[in-house]
Amino acid sequence: MKRDQRQTIIDMSDAELAKRLDQISKELVDTRMQLMTGASKNVHQGKRLHKELAFIKTIQTQRVISSKPEETEIK
Repeated sequence: MKRDQRQTIIDMSDAELAKRLDQISKELVDTRMQLMTGASKNVHQGKRLHKELAFIKTIQTQRVISSKPEETEIK
């Protein structure tokens, strides 16, 4: 994934990320089916989609962690 694509994903809102995640999941299933049936020879598309899916999940996790208040209380 290129740097400008990463920045575009980082700049997306939470709702846009969730929508894109759903789109990628569907595309990934379609790509896998096309590869299995021989309808497509583009084996790299699945890898690209998987990397984008992982990056989006990473961004979502980072946002959840950063939104939680830190617990610095010593027990």
